[in-house]
Amino acid sequence: MRAIFVRKPATLEDIFDGMEARRRGHTPGEEAYVAAEIILAAGEWEAFASGMLRDRHWIREFNEQNHKARNGAVPCLRVSTANLNYAVLIHTSGYGYARYASIDPA
Repeated sequence: MRAIFVRKPATLEDIFDGMEARRRGHTPGEEAYVAAEIILAAGEWEAFASGMLRDRHWIREFNEQNHKARNGAVPCLRVSTANLNYAVLIHTSGYGYARYASIDPA
């Protein structure tokens, strides 16, 4: 899949805005694949969505699994919650927070 990543988003709004700006600039995106997925409870999702620059133990655990690129595609963690029509793709670059993030439509 191709994903348009936004660097260091603080909130979901930052991702949506950054992706739209990059689309207008005709950014083609980057090849990515879902290496793992986590589904958060509603309260955890709200905390994540409003504070994406905070370290999360589950992002660190994803990094510890040492996923490798596949055919040039970067490994991503897909983060979602119930009753949403999208998820967040995180390309961590080895960090414990959402270093690069994109929206993955469900």
